[in-house]
Amino acid sequence: MPEKQILEKGELINNTYETSFFIGKGAFGEVYRVKHKLMGLQAMKIFKENYVGKSNLEDVITEGKILIRLNHKNIVKVYEINTFNKNNREFYF
Repeated sequence: MPEKQILEKGELINNTYETSFFIGKGAFGEVYRVKHKLMGLQAMKIFKENYVGKSNLEDVITEGKILIRLNHKNIVKVYEINTFNKNNREFYF
């Protein structure tokens, strides 16, 4: 049986991002096309719970903070690191 995706089309995250559609998944998480209420279309990566559970969250957050400051054509631009709750579970994006 296939895994259920974390987000559904139209779902609102932190009253800021509206899910448009599922793009794909990899070892660390799932990627969605979302619409930010002020900045328009973006991609959002949500880390899988098992990845978060096995990782040092401080290292992941530090890497995200570094990526936010970087600007290069070959590096995906990171705008935000955050969490949200769904069904009494905490997710990181």
